[in-house]
Amino acid sequence: MTDEKPKMDDKQKRKLGLQCPQCGCEDFRDEAGRPWDTVKTSPIPGAIRRYKICRHCGKSVRTKEIIDKTY
Repeated sequence: MTDEKPKMDDKQKRKLGLQCPQCGCEDFRDEAGRPWDTVKTSPIPGAIRRYKICRHCGKSVRTKEIIDKTY
């Protein structure tokens, strides 16, 4: 058994947006495997903390959502 990371092709690596720090995938899922949902959302001072799981390699990630600009 090896600990090799799944490989992404060049087309998949060129996408923009949040990318998994382990494999470069941009397809995050929740615990049930539903696309683009968060596993958990927690309020923190001045932001929202979200937890997601990479569909490709299973790595869990944590994000912080803040208001960037108002119009």
